[in-house]
Amino acid sequence: MIEKDSLTKHERLLSISLIVENTMFQLPELYSKHLTKQFNYPQYLILLILINLLQNLKTVRLEELGRRFPCPIQLRSRVKKLQRFLSLKQFKIKTLWFPILKSWLKNEWNLRETVYLVIDRSQWREINLLMVSKVIRVKKLGLF
Repeated sequence: MIEKDSLTKHERLLSISLIVENTMFQLPELYSKHLTKQFNYPQYLILLILINLLQNLKTVRLEELGRRFPCPIQLRSRVKKLQRFLSLKQFKIKTLWFPILKSWLKNEWNLRETVYLVIDRSQWREINLLMVSKVIRVKKLGLF
């Protein structure tokens, strides 16, 4: 493994971006387009890594995510980095998810067609979870 101090910040970012582009699941274009507007490039890479970790680990424990997060810093620092990242102001429903939902609906369905959306909100401790689904015939398709 290469020592952190032997690489410049730009070189570290480039090596992480190559890993992300070559080995990880990529988001659909619609999501990528909106997310790259909301986040700078390093933040976007962290988001991609987190999404991949969540899909592979199937856990939302920060300790476990921090343990697996590919960053050459101590575990405690990785956990704090993830906490700071998840607290960014960009993670607002109005600015992040509603534009994605709006674009998706505009691109996928005829504007004259009636579209039924089901919105469900749940609260888990201090965290609000929002699920938006589109009803297709009698089934619903989860959007976010």
